[in-house]
Amino acid sequence: MLAAEIIWLARWNGQSPAALRQASEFPALADVRRAGLAVGQQLRAFLRACDDFRLAQAVTYQNTRGQEFTFPLGRLMLHLANHGTHHRAEAAAMLAVLEVAHPEDDLLLYFIETK
Repeated sequence: MLAAEIIWLARWNGQSPAALRQASEFPALADVRRAGLAVGQQLRAFLRACDDFRLAQAVTYQNTRGQEFTFPLGRLMLHLANHGTHHRAEAAAMLAVLEVAHPEDDLLLYFIETK
């Protein structure tokens, strides 16, 4: 998910990295945390700069196979959130199968807890 956030932010800023960041680039958990905090700050700054006009603007990018696509920025942002939810659900399912306690990822529970 970290690699996806990094590559999508680059795409939204007009770059088309040829590959996702690799696990080998983050040899320790501390490296993942540092990168996660950094991309989180960058994403929040990007979001603060967005308005309705910007969200409707077309973004053209190349995926990691060199194929070119164009979508409104807002749709690309929705894709990142939706696809990230998919991967978080996969991780939660694996933890449940292994009977490992893990935090709930229910959005309504989050709203209740952050009132």
